[in-house]
Amino acid sequence: MMKMIWTCAWLRMKWWLRRPVELSFLVLIVPIAVVLLLLLTGNSAQEEGIRVAVVDEDQSIYSEVVIDRFSTQSIVSVEKMNREEAIQLVQTNKIEAAIIFSNGFMDQLIDKKRAEIVELYYPPSSLTHVLISELVASEVLRLSSNVQAAHYIDDKYEKLDLLSREDKKMIEQNRVPTNLWEDAWNQSDSYWEPEPLMSITYIDGGLHSRIGETETSDESESQAWIYFEIQFLMGCLSALILFLFIFMQQWIVDDYQLGVRKRLKGTAVSPLLYIIGHSIPTMVFVLLQGILALVLIFGMNQFALPLTWEIVFLFVLYVMATFSIGTYIAILVKSPLQLQTVGVLFVLFTSLAGGSFVDLSEWSDSVKWLSYGTPQGWFLNGVRDILPYVGEGSVGSAVLLTGCALCVFTLFFTALSVERWRKQS
Repeated sequence: MMKMIWTCAWLRMKWWLRRPVELSFLVLIVPIAVVLLLLLTGNSAQEEGIRVAVVDEDQSIYSEVVIDRFSTQSIVSVEKMNREEAIQLVQTNKIEAAIIFSNGFMDQLIDKKRAEIVELYYPPSSLTHVLISELVASEVLRLSSNVQAAHYIDDKYEKLDLLSREDKKMIEQNRVPTNLWEDAWNQSDSYWEPEPLMSITYIDGGLHSRIGETETSDESESQAWIYFEIQFLMGCLSALILFLFIFMQQWIVDDYQLGVRKRLKGTAVSPLLYIIGHSIPTMVFVLLQGILALVLIFGMNQFALPLTWEIVFLFVLYVMATFSIGTYIAILVKSPLQLQTVGVLFVLFTSLAGGSFVDLSEWSDSVKWLSYGTPQGWFLNGVRDILPYVGEGSVGSAVLLTGCALCVFTLFFTALSVERWRKQS
C-alpha cells in the first residue's frame, strides 16, 4: 500500500517538475500573498493611523479632556465633526469608527454614571472598533475616577471642617473647584502613570455598542491591535489555502477527461490511495507554505502573541479539511472551466460566510449558524477563542471542539470523494 502511494506521489512530482511555471506558482503564492498583506496592514496602521471621527455634543471641559488625551494616541488619526457627518462616513466605510460624546456627558460623570455615556458607531468591515473602544473607555474611566476621588476628598474635608480658609471662601463665593479639589484630582491622576489602575485585557464586539465602565491598560492598546491584525491575516490565509487546493486538484479533472479513472477500474489500485498518492506533493507544498505563513504572521510583532502548538494543530486539521473539499469539487466537475467557476464561487461564498475577510456573524444569528457549515468558520472561531488566552493553558475545550469539527469535514468529504469516483469509473 505504501509503495503504491509513494509511486503515485513520485509520478505527480515528476509531472510538476515538467511544469516549472505552475510549480513556481504553487511554491510561492502563499508566502508572497502573506508578505503583501503584512505590508498592507503595517502601512495602514503605522503611517496613516486608524481614522476615527469624534463628535463633541457636550462641549464641556470633561469631554474636551477625554478627546485631547485620546487624540494623542499614536495609532489613531482623529477628525472632529458633527453627528451627521460622522455617521455618514461610517455608512460609507470611510472611517473605522465614530465616537459621539452626547449632551450631558459631564453631568453624568459628576453623578457617578458611567454606563452609556459615549456612543460608538462602526461599519461591519471595521477590524479595530474594540481597540478604539478600549482607548476611549480608558480615558473615560480615568476622568471619572479622578472626579469621584476629588469630590470625595472635598466633601470629607468640608464635613470634618478641615478646609482651608481660602477653600471655604471659594465655596462661599461658589468658585469651584477648590484648591483641595485640584490637589485630589492631580493625586488621583498620578496613579494612572505609567501603569493605569485596574489593568486587564478587554475584548468585546457587537453591531452597535456603547462604551461604559471598562478597565483597560496601555499594554492592551498594542496587544489588541496585534490581535485584530493576526485575526485578519489568518482569515485571508484560510481563504487562500482553500482556493489553492481547489485549483491545484485540476489534475483530477484532466484524468477524468483522459479516461484514467475507467482504466484504473480494472486494476488493483484503490481510488483513495490513488488520490492520496497524487496529492501528496500538493499537500506537502501547501502545508509547508502555510506554516511559513504562520511564522511570518506571528513573527511580524516579535511573537508578542506566541505561535502555539494549538494554533498549528488546528491549521493542520484545516489544511486536511480543505484538501478533502477541494478534491471532492474536482471530482464533481467535468471540465477545467467548471472547476474554475465553481471553485471561485465556492471560495467566495464560504469565505464570506465563515468570516475570512469580515466577521459578519455579529450582525446576524443566521450568518453565525451558516458559518458553522464552513471550515473557515470553525477554524477562525477556534483561533479567536485561542488568541486571547495563549500561554494560559485554558483553551483545551476550544481546540477539542474545533478539531472535531474539522475532522468531520475531512472524513465527510473524503467519503463523498471516494463514492463519487467509483460512480464515475
